[in-house]
Amino acid sequence: MDMDQLRTILWLRWRLSRNQWSRAGGLAATLTLIVVAIALAIALIALDPPRVLFALFCAYGLSGYAVYAWRKSKGKPASVIAISTDEPDEKGLHP
Repeated sequence: MDMDQLRTILWLRWRLSRNQWSRAGGLAATLTLIVVAIALAIALIALDPPRVLFALFCAYGLSGYAVYAWRKSKGKPASVIAISTDEPDEKGLHP
């Protein structure tokens, strides 16, 4: 087997896998990405659980401030504390 045959075989294999993905649609790609993300998360946590979980905790804690800054920068109403009195879930919480 020479290099041209090898290149042709590799190109055909790549094309076949690309066609399979396009035929499967977005759902298959989305599910595959979710499975890969879960596997990576498990692998990262298994490497060093205290540090990874602490980093996740810190990222979650800082995400609230990031959302607040994002909404403020877009000119949307933003509050650290819920101030709506119209919501039924908040009835009796505000004076």
